[in-house]
Amino acid sequence: MTWVLLSGLGLLGVALLADLVLGVRHAWARPLPYLLGTAASVLLTVTGAAGLAGHGARVGLDAFLGFGAASLTVDRLSALFLVVCFAVAAPVSLACAGWAARSPQGPHRIRARGLGCAYALTLASVAVVVTADHVFVFLFAWESLTLDFYLLTAHHRREAAPAVVTVVLGKASGAALLVGFLLLAAATGDFTFPGFAALPHTRVRDAAFALLVLGFAVKVGLVPVHVWLPRGYRAAPGPLRAIMAGVAVNAGFYGLWRTLDLLHQPPPWLAVLVLLLGGATALLGIAHATVQTDLAEVVAYSSVENAGLITVGFGVALVGTAVGLAPLVAVGLLAATLQLVAHAIAKALLFTAVSGIEDATGTTTLDDLRGVGHRLRVSGTGLAIGALTLAGLPLTPGSCPSGSCWKR
Repeated sequence: MTWVLLSGLGLLGVALLADLVLGVRHAWARPLPYLLGTAASVLLTVTGAAGLAGHGARVGLDAFLGFGAASLTVDRLSALFLVVCFAVAAPVSLACAGWAARSPQGPHRIRARGLGCAYALTLASVAVVVTADHVFVFLFAWESLTLDFYLLTAHHRREAAPAVVTVVLGKASGAALLVGFLLLAAATGDFTFPGFAALPHTRVRDAAFALLVLGFAVKVGLVPVHVWLPRGYRAAPGPLRAIMAGVAVNAGFYGLWRTLDLLHQPPPWLAVLVLLLGGATALLGIAHATVQTDLAEVVAYSSVENAGLITVGFGVALVGTAVGLAPLVAVGLLAATLQLVAHAIAKALLFTAVSGIEDATGTTTLDDLRGVGHRLRVSGTGLAIGALTLAGLPLTPGSCPSGSCWKR
């Protein structure tokens, strides 16, 4: 599986170069980065599926970096997030290829080279974040993801303000992670993630735990730092919103899961705070979504709500860990992970459908979209299925995490 992982990352590198070299002047070249990204996503999904089956992978980086043992490692947790992220990224990438193949002119089209590059960098950054086992490799990919979000949201110059908010909060997230990791490294003398697991329960570890949760909470969009998420998603062009919302944001949830896996027991006050913030985020997100008059903003604020719901499940797991109740930990993580899967699928469908509707009608204002499902059957069907998934109706991926899994 090591070569499959390397092949996936290599294809993303080729996609990046294809956009930089060929640009958007030739019709046949515009969809090329996204087609290469589709193939890369399939390979990375296969790597994750193999990791879940017990066939891990490891790419040593010792020869390329000068700060000790470092690698890209696929364990069970990394494998799970590789499958979640890139199983969604593959069909969305195909949608991006179709979108790019159409005219590059107009307010919602590709303006210049660089967008395909940002897309490929986003997928590569997510893959490295999920598999890195060294602090500086992880932080390098994390900061790259912040840059990628900026490039995606700033592609249309009229969207400069959301791009600035996105990058400022992204840098705040990176700063919190840097300080948290340095506290752990100072206490253990090790810069690798496995070395942190042996750290005893001290105030330093509690402080690092809180800083790491803060850094990842910014990326997933918890209140009060949720402001970047709906504005950033709305500013991104076309179906690339689905790459941000259905794929890249999962890197933040991976960070939360990995922090719990490494540091085990949070301070009780942090567990309660995460639970409360998750609930407040869910309530605020749905309250904003219900009063929006723009379809893209409804979907974007729905992402805030779902981030809160997922975090509530994670908060339940933190509470269970803090009080020593293993069943509570299992229930919280199961519900949060299933909601994460449902959110990734639904947001990919919804934002891809919104892109199709916007391209066909030139607007996403709800009052102007009456009856659009009859005229645009493919986009209308995607929108309906995504909405039903988030509603938790039976036979959709969202039906279990929305209710029955909590009862089990």
